Order: sequence, then C-alpha cells, then structure tokens
Amino acid sequence: MNFRYFFGFTKGQYKGLVVLLAINFFVIGYYFIDDFLYQSKPAHNFSELIAHLDSIESHKGVVSNDSLYSFNPNTVTAEELNAFGLDERTAERVIKYKAKGGQFLFPRDLLKIYGMDSVWFNTIE
Repeated sequence: MNFRYFFGFTKGQYKGLVVLLAINFFVIGYYFIDDFLYQSKPAHNFSELIAHLDSIESHKGVVSNDSLYSFNPNTVTAEELNAFGLDERTAERVIKYKAKGGQFLFPRDLLKIYGMDSVWFNTIE
C-alpha cells in the first residue's frame, strides 16, 4: 500500500511532507550532536579580564571610608570635592550651582547636579 494514496496526498503535498520531515530530523539531530561537539571545549578563562578590571578600579581614585568626614555641600570647595573623589567637571557644576544661589537642603539634592555619580554619592552619604 502506498503512503501517499493511503492519506490522500497529492504528489506535491507528499514531496512537501518529505522535505518538512527531513528538515525536522536534521534540526533534531543537530540539537543532539551540538551538545556532543561542544562538550569538550574548555571553559572560558576570565582571569586576565578580572585583573584588568581590578587595575582600572585601583586607578579610579576610590575614596576610602576612613578619609571621609562630615561636610556641608553648601560650604564645600571644589578642592574638597576633588579630594573626596568627585571628578573636576562635576565639582565645578556644584560650585556654579551654589554661585547662582542654589542650596542643598537635603543630601539627595546633590543628585540633581548633572553628571553626579550615584555610586560616589552613596559612598559619601
């Protein structure tokens, strides 16, 4: 008995079914072979990347907590902000904001300055 006649497929439908089944078997086979082929590859070694990121972090000028003291952002100078680890541009923006009459009523008001580093702020706060 012929499969094509048993289900009532035309010749074109039968060819399409064969192609579709072949593609399905290929994809399923590739799925199982792919795991076997890539199983023997070694894991990635990130030690160089970690060492590079650590060197960048050490040169970044992170402020240690023992050098911090309580300060008023309304009276602080740009040099003091730089000593705390804030970059020069942002320190200048703080000074310009105060020069134009701005005041910091709450600690979170420092975050309103454009370019303020939130990590730096959380450390200082």
